[in-house]
Amino acid sequence: MKYLILLFLSAIIFSFNLSAKTSELSVTMKNIGHAYKNAVRSTDDKEIIRHIDEMISLIEKSKKAHFKADLKEQSLEGLGKVIIVLQQSKSFVEKGDITKAKAQLKKVDTLREKYHELHEPPSVWDLLFG
Repeated sequence: MKYLILLFLSAIIFSFNLSAKTSELSVTMKNIGHAYKNAVRSTDDKEIIRHIDEMISLIEKSKKAHFKADLKEQSLEGLGKVIIVLQQSKSFVEKGDITKAKAQLKKVDTLREKYHELHEPPSVWDLLFG
């Protein structure tokens, strides 16, 4: 009986740990979204660069998060692509071309949609009709 209780408590602690990591990733992703919106809305070069740097830093932090084993490679690939796009956007800002920088930033949203689809649970219709 003691072993059963110990096993049960271990499982609960492990699930809380995974839940905390998932929650932390969720908060980080929301912060990335907030920095993205600020970068897109900003008209000041230095402010745009600051938001881009913040996004890159948060994405690097996100790479260390726990991903489902079958989606880890694709998730890290997507995060890497976003960083490349952000670096390109930052380069445009540094050259004084905010229009191209913001057009480049729009690609981040496209990548976000593509890679977030990987983590969405299947709909009822997908489960019923495949």
